[in-house]
Amino acid sequence: MYNARRNLLPPLPNTTQSVQEALNSIKYKSSKGEDMLLYNDFNSELVIICCKSNLEILCKSEMLYVNGTFEYCAKHFLQLFSVHGTFIVSKELDQDAEKFHGYYRINPETFTILVNIVEASIKKRDTNFRQAVSVEERLLITLR
Repeated sequence: MYNARRNLLPPLPNTTQSVQEALNSIKYKSSKGEDMLLYNDFNSELVIICCKSNLEILCKSEMLYVNGTFEYCAKHFLQLFSVHGTFIVSKELDQDAEKFHGYYRINPETFTILVNIVEASIKKRDTNFRQAVSVEERLLITLR
């Protein structure tokens, strides 16, 4: 198995630049065949791994969740920063079962059944200070 990997993939990189060169040489594709390496700048040592369709969905998201960490990061890089978006009540995804399934990996009918099953366990009440996150939104965030 080691020999097969060594024949298919470039040698393990030992610098940030060699990581970026390796990323350029390996053509990562999404399940839809889109390039996954969106941006790879050698000067700023910035790498963005995302396909264009996921970026479009992120841009249309109603809520963004951001996580940056210095503790758990790939060797040769200083920080791993991830951005996640979700459609709270997405008209676009609600109207297209295929897009909904592609984004949440569950079909809308199964999602509705799942909401009914977990609703009593995860439902929160509104307070004077804020509106509670809906059961649907909580479940969508968990699924994504």
